[in-house]
Amino acid sequence: RWVLQHILRQFSAVAHKTQQQVDAEQPDTERSQFLSSHLDRLIHQEMKVCSDAACRYPSNYNAWSHRIWVLQHMAKGNIKVFRDELSSVHPWVSMHVSDHSGFHYRQFLLKELLNTELSQSLSSDSASTVFCPSQHQSNTVHSTCPQANGELSLADAACGDKITTVFKLFYQETELCSDLIQSFPGHETLWSH
Repeated sequence: RWVLQHILRQFSAVAHKTQQQVDAEQPDTERSQFLSSHLDRLIHQEMKVCSDAACRYPSNYNAWSHRIWVLQHMAKGNIKVFRDELSSVHPWVSMHVSDHSGFHYRQFLLKELLNTELSQSLSSDSASTVFCPSQHQSNTVHSTCPQANGELSLADAACGDKITTVFKLFYQETELCSDLIQSFPGHETLWSH
């Protein structure tokens, strides 16, 4: 973690210089693309190390907590990385149905995705909310509300897309659990998750 924090400080310093160059109209897009791809590669390598450690030793708390730490510090707010991680850990939890560590990690990923999706939908337009605006009853989920002319506003459509994404995540996770519970009855971890 110390080494990764040192590397992140270097990335931050270079990214700050790059941003100053962009602000001064001297863009260095090659350098920023290189840094981005290098950071992606570094995250991928850390995820591989964590996966290898988790496969070698069951319920490896240290491997899973390091994996969470890496995402919190190196991929903060990067929905693509979190989605990729959710997909990549699917086969692992399917083969290790009694190991709570993998499911705890999935819970972390889902919370991060939900928070990111919902915060982006709320910040995209202050008028659009997760719940219907005052013209509708409160506690009703806001999917898409047509304007007076019957068309959807961009904010309503974006909010509806985010809510749909949240429901998809929920549905996919409950389907995974249901399938695993049917295939492996009696495993407490699956019911707890």
